[in-house]
Amino acid sequence: MARKSIYPNAITAEQWEELEPYLTSMLDRTKEYCKLVLVDGISVADVANKYSLQRQVVNKTVSKVYSIFTKKNAGKKDWVKVTVFVPKQIAQEILEIEKREKKLVGLDNLM
Repeated sequence: MARKSIYPNAITAEQWEELEPYLTSMLDRTKEYCKLVLVDGISVADVANKYSLQRQVVNKTVSKVYSIFTKKNAGKKDWVKVTVFVPKQIAQEILEIEKREKKLVGLDNLM
């Protein structure tokens, strides 16, 4: 019997793809079950049963990933991705601005 998820449609498939680079230290299996909960809306209990894990283990990991997602997107509603060609010196300045802004929203120390 499928149970109700506490993370219904928490993350879209597109948002998951953007989040994956921040999860490189996780095992593929761990990312798989986190995606099932956060993207597909499968309950923690059902995922725990499928992977023969304790619910608490799944819930703790999913909560951690969701926290990273939330932190990553904090204050980013007005952020945009820009691809431009500029002189090297200006590019370095832009990268420093990005680094500073990421630090302000806590993206500099995820996992």
